[in-house]
Amino acid sequence: MIGLIKYFFGTPWFRAEKLQSLLGLPVTASTLCDQCRTLSKALDPIYRLLFAEAAQGWLFYSDDTGIRILALKAEVKTQRKTQKEVLRTGVHTSCVISELSENRVILFKSGIIHAGEFLDEILLYRKIGLPTPLHMSDGSSCNPATVIQTLQANCNAHAKRKIDEQKDLFPEHQAFVKAIYKKVYEYDADTKRLGMDPKRRLLYHEEHSKPLMDKMFEWMQ
Repeated sequence: MIGLIKYFFGTPWFRAEKLQSLLGLPVTASTLCDQCRTLSKALDPIYRLLFAEAAQGWLFYSDDTGIRILALKAEVKTQRKTQKEVLRTGVHTSCVISELSENRVILFKSGIIHAGEFLDEILLYRKIGLPTPLHMSDGSSCNPATVIQTLQANCNAHAKRKIDEQKDLFPEHQAFVKAIYKKVYEYDADTKRLGMDPKRRLLYHEEHSKPLMDKMFEWMQ
């Protein structure tokens, strides 16, 4: 319950301490933290096993969100692509979602890290000989994996949102793009309504959505 209150509901330690007092069982914030630390050590083997399970997925989603961890200071890390050492300060919670044939594994990690680095950690467990997986993320250069080849699928929702943010400055451009995406999303709704599996859904989009996306790409160029 201590772990759920802190990490699922996001309750600060001092508020959890007050909650304990209300329940008639006072426990200090430091003790609550120590209990979670002990629990995390016990759960770590399961966490690592989930890496091995997640690595075998056919589709991965990843993203970052900024957080603040006071104990973390700037550190020198090696860039994955250039191998240069750089001083890093950005602290994030990175999430990777792995789609397996029957299950989904969702993993989180917080620290001076990007989603692509976290994905690399997971993909080190991937078995040799599996098909090239899909990777869905936003267009950030920090997101792609480097330890194995993936089919990169940049997120249309991120792209559309960025364009929508500029609608007051470029209303005609935003209207054109919005019309394209509206039709594509209608086609996607059709695939779900008809209960298509991923392969049929892809073929349907290649037939109906790709010409629209090609048209938008040419217009942007």
